[in-house]
Amino acid sequence: LAGGADVLTVGASGILTADVDMGADDDTVTLTTGAVVTGSLSGGTGTDSLILTGDGTGTLDATIISNFQTLTKTGTGAWTVTGPVSVDDLAVDGGTLTFGNGTVATATVTNGATIDGATLEIATGSSLSVPTITGGTGSDQLIVHGTLTLADPGAGNFAVDLGAGADELHWGALGAIDQAATLGAGNDSFFLFSDATVSV
Repeated sequence: LAGGADVLTVGASGILTADVDMGADDDTVTLTTGAVVTGSLSGGTGTDSLILTGDGTGTLDATIISNFQTLTKTGTGAWTVTGPVSVDDLAVDGGTLTFGNGTVATATVTNGATIDGATLEIATGSSLSVPTITGGTGSDQLIVHGTLTLADPGAGNFAVDLGAGADELHWGALGAIDQAATLGAGNDSFFLFSDATVSV
């Protein structure tokens, strides 16, 4: 596309088979559950955003995307991301975002991730590397069946802080979290699956 802050939305019945380069400046691409994207999708230069939204279910093969700095999940639906994905910032603001689900995902987030009234899941065999995960005021869920690699927050601090709200942390048998985590304030729940181990 031409230079400028371009916006591309692929709706629930949309089909995108062409290779797309959003070009220069700060662009936004929105994919809705039900959309079919088979061509490559590049954010181009600038600070570019990829938004996954909708109220159904969707799957994104991350091997077709590149040059996006922000990944945001909105809407009530559920998106699954497979393959390798690397962004600066991750925001899960609605519904469920799952890395891997039968197909491995390897996700790297440079700056940090937020969850606000939504669910972030790392499936068995998949991984998420991110310095910190911060919850909002909503009811947040963090589900770890794969590997969650975090930055050392320093003594007395938490790399995962789900904040206020009725939050849930689910720790699967094969799940691994390598830094301290807190569910924060509120009526929170911690679910430890069979054969899982935790250090306190």
